[in-house]
Amino acid sequence: MSEPTQTESTKNRVLVVANRLPVTITQDNGEYMFRLSSGGLVSAIQALKDLEMIWIGWPGKEIPDQDKPLIKSKLYQMHKIVPVFLDNKTIENYYNGFSNKVLWPLFHYISPNIESESVDSVEEQWNSYKYANSMFAHAVEEIYQPNDLIWVHDYHLMLCPKIC
Repeated sequence: MSEPTQTESTKNRVLVVANRLPVTITQDNGEYMFRLSSGGLVSAIQALKDLEMIWIGWPGKEIPDQDKPLIKSKLYQMHKIVPVFLDNKTIENYYNGFSNKVLWPLFHYISPNIESESVDSVEEQWNSYKYANSMFAHAVEEIYQPNDLIWVHDYHLMLCPKIC
């Protein structure tokens, strides 16, 4: 006798909240294309067949406002992905700035070199970090259902659980 299989509607849902989406978005002649990315986290999660995975993250590039509804719809329909749209300045400050110039060194026992940054610059990076985390938290809130498991991945999103 074989084990009963779960249908997608009865599967437990896991909301994976990560800085980057597991897809690469390209555009050719105005048409958006989506290719699954490679990587350890993506590969490991794809192996979990008895869970319904919904991935929440940044698409890797700034998307024009007029294209956001189309991108959001296609990503969810094709891959159960919810994009968090961030502008280039936020990414520069939140990701390249605060996350990688302050947090990454701290978590690797290295003193961050913020002395070369102005106080205003570090404060702007911190404000962008808070803003980006709130955008991810808002994306979670939009799709959350009771009994969902939320997995917030990595130091880029340490404020997200508190905001949710």
